[in-house]
Amino acid sequence: NKANFVLYLRPIDLPKNELTRDELIRQISAVLDNSIQIKAVSAIDSFENKEVELISDSPSFYEIKELIATVKLGSLESYQPLFIRDNIDYDKAMLISLKLNKWPGVFLTNKIRREYLSDSEGSPIISGVESLSHILGYTGKINDSELEKMGSKYSLIDYVGKIGIEYSWETELKGEAGRKNIEVDALGRQKKIINEVLAQDGFNLMLAIDLDLQAKAEEVTKTYLEKNKFKRASVIIMDPQTGEVRALVSLPAYNNNSFAAGISQEEYDKFLNDPNRPLFNRSISGEFPSGSTIKPIFAAGALQEGIINEKTSFLSNGGLRIGEWFFPDWKAGGHGVTDVRKAIALSVNTFFYYIGG
Repeated sequence: NKANFVLYLRPIDLPKNELTRDELIRQISAVLDNSIQIKAVSAIDSFENKEVELISDSPSFYEIKELIATVKLGSLESYQPLFIRDNIDYDKAMLISLKLNKWPGVFLTNKIRREYLSDSEGSPIISGVESLSHILGYTGKINDSELEKMGSKYSLIDYVGKIGIEYSWETELKGEAGRKNIEVDALGRQKKIINEVLAQDGFNLMLAIDLDLQAKAEEVTKTYLEKNKFKRASVIIMDPQTGEVRALVSLPAYNNNSFAAGISQEEYDKFLNDPNRPLFNRSISGEFPSGSTIKPIFAAGALQEGIINEKTSFLSNGGLRIGEWFFPDWKAGGHGVTDVRKAIALSVNTFFYYIGG
């Protein structure tokens, strides 16, 4: 997880003079919109001790002004923190924190958002497991419909699982938010804590995925794609004794941090317009012909229903003709006399034509 700095304003505490209030908003928006450049300690010191001089107002200035204008001064809402921005990076958060004692009505809090480990270039930090993105999925800011569905345990600034494990196990992974009831004075300032419930961590989740096997499966798949000049592939490896999925690869994959940190419309459109559909998990969502993987299921069903037994045999002579239609075996001339064991071992089409027909 990674620190997620969140900025709030409490309208009742903002300067009452409009010019003074606008100047405060200008300085806040200057930090949010990179209208000032801070690259050294001396620059931070300068920011702490001086007012910021701007040539023109940045986009956030107007957004914040419009947001504040929706709150009637003196109303109950004016005493409540007004959400301004989250996902504020560390450097900007430090700049804002330096000014908090001089910026009335400005609050900076620290929430947590998911960060998936990656190297300096954005690639997964564990080499060869890019495809984990399709397994893990990602989190993103909750939307209105999700908030309505999930109920009072969530707020508009929460992040929730959108897809993959993050989505399927959202309730277990989230935990319980803390809460605090406080007594305030007429100016909305805290006087004392009435009661407090501490936050509770969510559960840890252990997957059946074998990381080494996942990495090897992805490596082999990528080699196959490159060799055959293909772009898309899917691999699933399961334990036949337990049914556990030990590896699940869908290529191409994507960097789930792009979504966890908040993706721009431009970046998202690139994913949507990519003909190879990197967001599509072929392993669980693709619809493909079953091929011969269905044969053991047919065999098990026929044995269970008494259609055949372990000694039932058919002659495989290269195929089966029905009227003008000919259904071939994969081996010219056929496999000869074939029972169920041989049919499964050699994938004998003719045997399954008979028991399925």
